[in-house]
Amino acid sequence: MSKWRAKALEHFPAIRKEIEAADSISALWIELIAMLHSHYRSGVQDNQIEGAGYVRSVSMYAIWCSRSESQRIRDAALIEFYEYLPKFALECPETVYRRIVADLVSNIGMAEVAKMGAVLAEADRKRFLTDAHKADDDRKRKSQRR
Repeated sequence: MSKWRAKALEHFPAIRKEIEAADSISALWIELIAMLHSHYRSGVQDNQIEGAGYVRSVSMYAIWCSRSESQRIRDAALIEFYEYLPKFALECPETVYRRIVADLVSNIGMAEVAKMGAVLAEADRKRFLTDAHKADDDRKRKSQRR
């Protein structure tokens, strides 16, 4: 079994059939991102497959892929997660956009978020990163209050 498939099974046991049926890492990433779209567009946050745990799993899988020795694996995560997800977020209604940004910051941190959106127009990239820094500041403030 390929490393990318084995790691995907660790992160996403609920979608075993989809992982096993995926022709390639790129096909799997398309499936993962489609499910992420569904999660954010539905507004349902407690779905077993597409809930907050799913967002975290996608984020952790993206980091694992981005550090792979395989260029093909790195490229799939780069295209679908690091480049495309910020574009998708910016196209969403404001409340959904803010939730995506906050989820990214809380799941992967600012160092990884800063790597995102390289293909965005400069103004969009600046907005995305500015909003990510605000979300990070808000997260830190809330954490200090506890």
